Amino acid sequence: MMLPTVTFGVFADSLLTYLLTFRVRRPGHTHIHAAWISLFDVLFLIQCGHFHSLIAYGVPWWGMVIELPYTYNHLTCKIYNGFRGFILSGKNMLVFLMVAHILREGDRADMRATPPLVIHSQIIALLTVSIMISCFSGLVFGVHQQWGRFMCAPDPQYAKIVHQFYDEHMNLFVDGLYVHLCIFCLLWLVWRRKLTTEQILAYLHRIRSQRNPIGLAVCCVERRLLDWVRTYRVLLYQVSIFCLARTGRCLIRLADWTNFRILYDQAEDTPLAKATELSLTNGLLFIEIVLTSFPFVIWYVHVPQIQVHCKCMWMSFTCRWTVKQRQHYLKQFDPATYLEEALGILRNRQILEQHCKSVLSYLRNMDRQLRVKYDTLSSMTRDSRPTSVMDTSTTWSFSSIAVQHTKSKHHFGLSQNPQLGILTQCFHAFIRGHLLYGPDYHPSLNGLQVEGFVPTVINRDGTS
Repeated sequence: MMLPTVTFGVFADSLLTYLLTFRVRRPGHTHIHAAWISLFDVLFLIQCGHFHSLIAYGVPWWGMVIELPYTYNHLTCKIYNGFRGFILSGKNMLVFLMVAHILREGDRADMRATPPLVIHSQIIALLTVSIMISCFSGLVFGVHQQWGRFMCAPDPQYAKIVHQFYDEHMNLFVDGLYVHLCIFCLLWLVWRRKLTTEQILAYLHRIRSQRNPIGLAVCCVERRLLDWVRTYRVLLYQVSIFCLARTGRCLIRLADWTNFRILYDQAEDTPLAKATELSLTNGLLFIEIVLTSFPFVIWYVHVPQIQVHCKCMWMSFTCRWTVKQRQHYLKQFDPATYLEEALGILRNRQILEQHCKSVLSYLRNMDRQLRVKYDTLSSMTRDSRPTSVMDTSTTWSFSSIAVQHTKSKHHFGLSQNPQLGILTQCFHAFIRGHLLYGPDYHPSLNGLQVEGFVPTVINRDGTS
């Protein structure tokens, strides 16, 4: 049963890593953390699923005798256990960083996302800390003979205080009991954030959809909040299951250590104590392996982009779709921006273009100029990626980077609000002018000015 489960988990997590790395984009660049976590899930299943569980405990049930690859020499044993500690502690650090990042990005009024370069730097820094944490396992372990067989375990030549320190270090930092207690506190904040966002969405759902720029703006905000709610749900389900399994293993090891070493003052190397410890810790390890094999199901159920790309891959694999058909399907069901998604929901792009042509055209040009100035290919989120909307319509969106341009003073005939970015303030000013002066209102008239900003039409070839 373990072999098909681990094999399916490696394939599913590898597919999820590929989709999150190259195909799917989530708000706030959360796909970067999810891709790294999926990569560590693959390494965890290979290391703990195949090498530790399947070879060490599964092969003897088949009546086979095999020499474990990490018992060849001391160096192999040390590298194997050091790498195992790096996988366990590295995933703990990545999960903690992802939850903290989502809490930070999901409640920002300016909607400016952290650049991917900064995110990758944070990840590399935490993985460096994980390497330092896991080095102690490589130093303590070695190959020695116990009960008539060679084992890769903590060397008995070390003093008893070293073994006790290793057990505490393994429980608190490698398996991460301290880290998971902090993650549970952050998950409670994420759950409250999800409830608040769902209440806002419930209120927006009661607003009747209108085919005008105001209705378009409301629909864009609704799409963005719904994307964050999906991210919260995936985070709560995936991280909660992982933290419960890992915390249960830590608590059982702590109870076992308390029972045998403090209450009864027995040595840990007795057969009964060793069998008890292996049964308890490996039982929860097998449960964690099974749970780690199915995060793809959580993403597939809650994220429509995963469903769209999986269908495209399946239809292309079975030779039912051509490349042109796949691109048309992706353009229709996986829009590049929230604006395209809102236009698809309103289902009437011509009416918006005819009655609000000046407003939408000027917003398109302004967003293009801000996007050229602030956005780069590596820092674009889902709502700031290049759009496939034709030039006859608008390509403006609530860009997570463009709206941050609030340091200069803007005069729109409105009361200044530091929480609103330049694009959002322009939108409100245009809507106000459109309502006051009619559909022929042009932003260059009626006293609308922006200090330090000259609107320029930027063509597709980059010329202005």
